[in-house]
Formats: sequence, structure tokens, C-alpha cells
Amino acid sequence: MTKSPEYTPILNSDDQRCLDTHNKLRAFHNAQPLTWNQEMASFARDKTQDCIMHHSGGPYGENIAFGYDSVHAAITAWYEEKDQYDAAAPGFQGSAGHFTQVVWRNTSELGCFNRQCGSGQYLMCEYKAPGNILGDNGRYFSENVQI
Repeated sequence: MTKSPEYTPILNSDDQRCLDTHNKLRAFHNAQPLTWNQEMASFARDKTQDCIMHHSGGPYGENIAFGYDSVHAAITAWYEEKDQYDAAAPGFQGSAGHFTQVVWRNTSELGCFNRQCGSGQYLMCEYKAPGNILGDNGRYFSENVQI
């Protein structure tokens, strides 16, 4: 009996750029490549319909951005928060929360949606397992955010 090939979704260009950009940046921090999760992308699509930037309060980790000219620019802005992350004091740091979610090692799946709104692009990315887990004196950050 032959093993069936793993399903690989066909992604639109924004979806592929989201996945590729995340995976390129994660590689700098010894984090595994993410796989695309269409269910999470659909969740993000539904939560951005009002074109008002807000966190969904959903079951996933989440990064949001509004007004960037591309998904690459938005994700790069999240990543550039790395300069504000103090690895000597591991834990959640509000000025670097987007960055830590992007490179969180235990995250393995990604689903994003980039909605064109009247006043700009609204990008929402969902992460599974979520990052930025608090507790245990910063141990989760020490294990999951490699600088």
C-alpha cells in the first residue's frame, strides 16, 4: 500500500508571501518552518470584514497590522521589534510582542488574511500553537524565543 502524498494547498500570492516571509525570518531564530492552515486563514478573513483593526479574541495567537503597502512590509515591521526584545529578561514585552509571536518555536501553523479596506490594507495572522505564553518566570520565552 502506497502512502498518499501530503496535501499542500494552493495559496494566493499574499498567502504565499505571508508564509514565506514568516519562514525566512523564523529560520534566523532556529524556529521550524510553519505550515499553512486554511481554517485559520478563513477565521482571519471573517474577523477582518468590518475593516476596523482589532484583535479577534479568538483561540489562536494573533498579529494584526493596518496601513502597510504589502504583507511583507507588515510582517517585517513585526519582526523589527526584535531590537526592543530584552533576552536577558525573558517574558512578555509589549514593545516586542509581535516579534516574539513571529519567531515562537512551538508555533507550527499559520493562517493569514490581507483585506483591502478603503483606508488601507488590514492584515491579520493567526498562529497555532499560540506564542507569548506567560508564567514560570519567563521560562516559556527562554525556550521559544531564540535570539
